[in-house]
Amino acid sequence: MDASAVPNSLAICAIGLPLVCANRTASRLNSAVKVRAAFFILVHPLSGSRIPQIFPYSTKPGEVHKELSHHLDVLESERAIRRLMAEYLEARDFSPGSSTRIARLFSADGVWEGVGRLAEVLGSHQGRDAIERRFSAPLPFSVHFLTNELITIDGDTAVGTWRYLQSTVYKGQAVWIAGRYHNDFVRVEGLWKFQHVRIDAVFVTPYEDGWVKTAFLA
Repeated sequence: MDASAVPNSLAICAIGLPLVCANRTASRLNSAVKVRAAFFILVHPLSGSRIPQIFPYSTKPGEVHKELSHHLDVLESERAIRRLMAEYLEARDFSPGSSTRIARLFSADGVWEGVGRLAEVLGSHQGRDAIERRFSAPLPFSVHFLTNELITIDGDTAVGTWRYLQSTVYKGQAVWIAGRYHNDFVRVEGLWKFQHVRIDAVFVTPYEDGWVKTAFLA
């Protein structure tokens, strides 16, 4: 198909699904995008004459289907992993007694551990039973804030890194912790699970002191 012949008002649905016609106006475009279905919508720009090359171009329908299926799987996997992290932190910070729920977010042989400066404080725990015991112990008040997300999907495995800022209590003191999550993920029977959670710290500082005066609380 000659892309220049496609009218501005068309939105093309990939993966062999029917064409979706959507006017470029916000209301009709939003209506089309809200449809919860496993396909991509490529909208022809008002000012241009060709559809942008969002995906690797191929003239063979089978190859196009494969490429788009791959891109869709990557996007859906990223979304699932992002939700997994959110569920983990929601349970940790706001759901006391959720140790079983947290353990089920891991693969059967999953690992949760502190690394670097947090290795001794957090320890290393492998397997759902060990992880459940870890989160069954009394936990201090804590609120996590995540940023700098980077997720890389590779088939049924993935790696994700985040920066975090955490307000919590350590040795009876209000403290700020900043650090990094470096996590491995695995897809098990269609569901993404934690394979290995690593938690490191850049600083652990008393609230009153700040990181200039006390970068790491002893």
